[in-house]
Parts: sequence; C-alpha cells; structure tokens
Amino acid sequence: MKQMMNFLRLLYLYTPLSSARGVGGEASFLLFLLLTSCQKDLCYNHPHGSDETHGRLHVAFDWSETQNPTASSMRLVAFAGGRNAVGYPLAGMSGGDVSLWGGQYWFVAYNSDTETTQTRGSDYADFEVCGVERDLSRYLTNFHNRAESFTRFGARSQDGSRSIIYTRSGVSVPAATDSIEGSDLRFIWEPERVWVSTAQAFTVEPATEQTLAMKMWAATYQYTFLIRNVANLGRVSSISATLSGLASGYSPARHCPVDFTVAEIFAFHKADSTSIRGSLRVFGHSPDEEQSEDSGSLPIGQVRLDNLLTLYVTMDNGTQYGFEFEVTEDMQHPEATSIDLQTGEIVIDIQIDDIPIPDQPSTTSPFDVDIDDFETEEWDVFPKTANEI
Repeated sequence: MKQMMNFLRLLYLYTPLSSARGVGGEASFLLFLLLTSCQKDLCYNHPHGSDETHGRLHVAFDWSETQNPTASSMRLVAFAGGRNAVGYPLAGMSGGDVSLWGGQYWFVAYNSDTETTQTRGSDYADFEVCGVERDLSRYLTNFHNRAESFTRFGARSQDGSRSIIYTRSGVSVPAATDSIEGSDLRFIWEPERVWVSTAQAFTVEPATEQTLAMKMWAATYQYTFLIRNVANLGRVSSISATLSGLASGYSPARHCPVDFTVAEIFAFHKADSTSIRGSLRVFGHSPDEEQSEDSGSLPIGQVRLDNLLTLYVTMDNGTQYGFEFEVTEDMQHPEATSIDLQTGEIVIDIQIDDIPIPDQPSTTSPFDVDIDDFETEEWDVFPKTANEI
C-alpha cells in the first residue's frame, strides 16, 4: 500500500492537475483516482469468481439455419420466472457474456440494428417484435379524392352485396365499380430483416460460468408481386401499392406473426415493356382459418382479414387511377416459392394479369422508352418523410 501511495503522489506531481494543487489538492486528486477506478461491485456484466449471488452466462448465437444474416448488434432479454424483463445489448452477431442473479429464466434474443421495429410486452409470453406505425391517411385520402376511378378485382361474395370479379387470363375485365376505402387503414413501416430466438426455463447457477446456445430464425420474409399484361404502361408516371391484412409484429414465444390488422406501402418498378414488379418485407399475412385453429396464430376473437393489394397509378398527364386485387388465396397458397440467393429471404411470386390502364393523352413522358432505364427509376406516389431520406 505504501508503494502504491508513493506512485500516486508521483503521478500527481507530473500531471496537469498538479497546477491546481494547494491545500487539500493532493488528497482531492487521490480521491478522484479512487472514485474513477473500476471496483468489483460496478463490473455489472463481468461477475468475479468469488461472486456467490451471480452467475456468468456466455450467450452463443447459432445462425446455421439462416441465410446470409447481416445483424450488426443483438439484444438479449431475460425474463426471471417468465416475467420482469431485463435487456442486455450485445455487439456483433456471435453473442457475449452477461451477469445474472441465480435463478430460472426465459430468454428472447433478436437483432437490434433496425430503425423500423420496436418491442412490446413485459412478459415472455406476450413479448413481441413489431413494426413502427406510420400515418398515410392524408396521402391516401388525397389520392382517392383526385382519382379518376377505382376498379376492383378478385373473388367476391354472391349474396348481391359485392360483385364477383376475376382478373385471370381469358376473363374479361369490367368497368370501374364502387369506390375503395383505404384511408382508414393502419400502416406500419416496412420492417427490416429481423431474426429471433428463444430459450425456456434455463437455470442460472450462482458463482458458475455457463453457456447458453440460441438458434436464430427469421421473423420476416419478403413477397414479390409480378403483374403482367399492363395496358398503356408507356404512359405511366408512377405506381405505388398497399397490401393489407398483414401482421403488425412477431411473437418469438409462439413462433408466429400476430395482429393481422395493418398494411404496408411499397413501390412498383417496370420489369419489361408490359410488366411491373414490386416487393415488400412483412412479419406475416392473415392466415388460413383452418390453419389458424391449429397454430393458435389468431388470438381469440380476432377475425381473419383479406389480403388486398391496391395499386395507385399516376399517368404522365397527372390523371390517377386505383386498382384493387383480392390476393388472399395467392398469399396463403402460393404457386411458386424460392430463396433469394443474395438476401436469403423467401420470395413468393404472385402473378396477376391484365390491368386495364386507360389510354390517356400524353404529355412529355418522364421516362426513356429503353427498358434498362425504366429499371433504374424509383416509382413512389407518396412523398418521402425524413426517415425515408
């Protein structure tokens, strides 16, 4: 101890702080060093071997069943006895060490490097990773008020309250029908890629080092829509779309999407001279009723919603049209599913034929007729917010 005090005095004499020494100056400096030194009780995430109340838990994330994960940071949420959530940030994708009181825990892990997701729920059973809500009511209302017409397509009931209209190859397309209500939908930002994992009833032993392996899986996936045989596409200025009947979040404990009451907005781009393509990422879509009874993915009392794809088309002369498609069956029983080799996400191609965009007097087209140039254009009817810039 005497040698340590002599060393501190020398350090005091040869530092800029020595200029402030005077009566009590040396003692103040020594007190400063002691207060800013690491003490055992302050090493929160690194329990010492002699700690008889905490255990050291090494968390290792297993990404072997995911495709090309890109998470830059993770978060581990520990629920003591299934309740009382405490979060631990972990850098990178591999995992890290945390200090926990001895006892039994339920864990949820997810990547925390997203700006369009948040969490809700304080217990393990009701904890969810969910989308951030956004308000598009003003933009949608303005579009509806300005639109020349809206046309509906898809299977409808036969009781007289709704028309039966199909848009498939070889079937004629009717004229515009009743208006479409879209301004009252709840919207969320398109979620970024989310991975989650869980561990249940894991006992942390005091004064012990343990390893917790957590296998990650994807909580989001991507849809791609391909619409072919689009009339008068050369005179289209922009196309955006909304898709309803989507989940607002994902429950890691239940391994399923939840709350199928929101919609997302996304852009379409030209694929070739008569086709357009658009894609968006989702937590999930409104499930088939028979499947939901077994999986429990629909809470008691919640009604399954149809998945409606609505296109908002603006012509190069400013005229606007809306087209709505019933795509529930396509989404629940897709004809083609594949894995995107670059992103590792599931891509489901839903093909719709024949959008009868009316012929319009053309102004100067904002696009070159070359298809390659079309593919580089960003089509978006609605203004971007600060978060999108």
